[in-house]
Amino acid sequence: MWFREIKSAEAHYRKVLGKKKLTTAQKIYCKEAVAKGIKRYEINKFPSPYNPVETKIILEQEEAEEFFYEKYPKYYRVSKSGVKYGGHNVILFRFGKHIHCSGISETVYGKKYPGTNSVIQLYLPTLWKKRVLDKGFAEYDGRLTLDAGLEPDGRYKLIQIKQSRGFSVEPIVVYA
Repeated sequence: MWFREIKSAEAHYRKVLGKKKLTTAQKIYCKEAVAKGIKRYEINKFPSPYNPVETKIILEQEEAEEFFYEKYPKYYRVSKSGVKYGGHNVILFRFGKHIHCSGISETVYGKKYPGTNSVIQLYLPTLWKKRVLDKGFAEYDGRLTLDAGLEPDGRYKLIQIKQSRGFSVEPIVVYA
């Protein structure tokens, strides 16, 4: 048992009840509550037994961002200016229900020469890791996948990123 968590649970319980001392049964209740929290921590792999589900979702979204930062330049054109200014590849992420992607080039000016940055916007589902990465569709048929959903006929409908002209990208639908 974690001694500090048990003591903080007892302190919280004393505050709620408005008592200075707890009975033995109330102390046992606090130990059991902390034990449940530890068990929940072990099952769900949360960084802390008291963190809410939102923390786990945020960690999974950060994992999705790391995946795209690493894999995107392998499959799609990105800015590689050799001049002092430009040559930056920026990927902006939005998580929600709307699935989409877009890319533009941005001209930046230095003292002598202009440079080009590529700016990519990816709109991913909130649970991208569960919907795509865990099913093995993250890299499918030479493209990166934004979303994967099961169709009534048993096939998966994949929304993938397709390279367009320049740094532009667009979503396409592929069935697997």
